[in-house]
Amino acid sequence: MATLLERLSLTGTQDAEALHTINMYRDAAGERFVLSELENEFPYLIRQLGVDGLYLADAAANYAGTFKWRGAFVKMHEQQQAGVESVTVPSAGNHLRGAIIAGRILGMTVHGVVPYSAPEKKKEGALQLQPDRSLLQLHVEGDTFDESLAWARAHEEEFGPLVHPFDDSTVAAGQGTITDDIFDQATAKGVDVRHIVVPVGGGGLYRGIAQRATVRMPWATIHGVEAEGSNSLSISSRNGRVTRAEKPNKRYGGSAVLTTGEGTLRAYQTLANMQLWSSEDEDVKKIAEDYLDSVEDRGLDHSSGFEPFEPTTLVALAALERIAKEHPGEGIVVVGTGRNDSPEMALQ
Repeated sequence: MATLLERLSLTGTQDAEALHTINMYRDAAGERFVLSELENEFPYLIRQLGVDGLYLADAAANYAGTFKWRGAFVKMHEQQQAGVESVTVPSAGNHLRGAIIAGRILGMTVHGVVPYSAPEKKKEGALQLQPDRSLLQLHVEGDTFDESLAWARAHEEEFGPLVHPFDDSTVAAGQGTITDDIFDQATAKGVDVRHIVVPVGGGGLYRGIAQRATVRMPWATIHGVEAEGSNSLSISSRNGRVTRAEKPNKRYGGSAVLTTGEGTLRAYQTLANMQLWSSEDEDVKKIAEDYLDSVEDRGLDHSSGFEPFEPTTLVALAALERIAKEHPGEGIVVVGTGRNDSPEMALQ
């Protein structure tokens, strides 16, 4: 059995290959990653917290409107190199958008499988991303993501290999390239980043960033934040095996996952740089209300090209006060994960 050091060495090689792939196709995916002061987008929250050194990594500034294009692209590129022409993509919405962008660039057929509970805006938006129906077929199956995943697994032979949204080492490596963007831009700006905060559902982003950080930012702590009820990872950690969440919280989109990934649990059990938090519904609602007020105050709307961050990002922000209090004066970056659904969902 491989030691932790050996596993990390293998992971480092995979992560480096993922970064090479992303760098080759950044322009084609419209990637415009920006690290900026958190106050620029969340001024009310900054006033409430009253602390400095808080930054926002906009990982949603691309054609997919989500960080998810990275993991989907790296996995699909790998499969195309192996001769695959068509893939099956189970998703609550954003992962499918990322896969569609990858399919457009690579010329691969995508069979998207989404649950009935997925927001209509995301279903319609996915279809708009790829008008060529020979390259995109949408299957609405199951009431939840997990039911859609089961249906997708049963149809792999018919539609093509599964591109899992989070429980896949190649997908996680793709998501982990965000670490390199944070490191490079922070270095260029003279920002000393000691903490990265991300929302956790299945945990592909959390795992990917934590693994990559062991190489690029070994001094940094990666903080995962679960939404209330969407707590599979924390329960699994206590039980020592993947265990279902208490009640996946559908208000927060992609974080409403019944079970965390096996790979995420293994990473959390073995990597010292991962810390896990939970957020309360009321805290997320307060941030959503203030965020919407600030958007209105600034006169931002769709006509100006502005799209707000969706509730999953707000889940991560809800733990920021506690993290900042525990690490005063240290540079903290929150990853903005997607801009494809309204923050008003958090208020339902």
